[in-house]
Amino acid sequence: MVPFEGREPMVADLMVAIEQQLSIPAEYQQLFFKGQRLQQFQDQPLKQFGVCNSNKIRCVGRRAQIVK
Repeated sequence: MVPFEGREPMVADLMVAIEQQLSIPAEYQQLFFKGQRLQQFQDQPLKQFGVCNSNKIRCVGRRAQIVK
């Protein structure tokens, strides 16, 4: 997980982690938690939406194409 240096993790932090781990660029991500679309609130803390450890967030997106 990404260290947050004494601050709350933000929606944008989650999007960066998804991009790094799943190769889904942030601009192609659609994040859903309890019926809310999170990607439009990138500057908000995840805690504001009630997200905590072990919650499931649905990510719909398209992986980056690998050019050989």
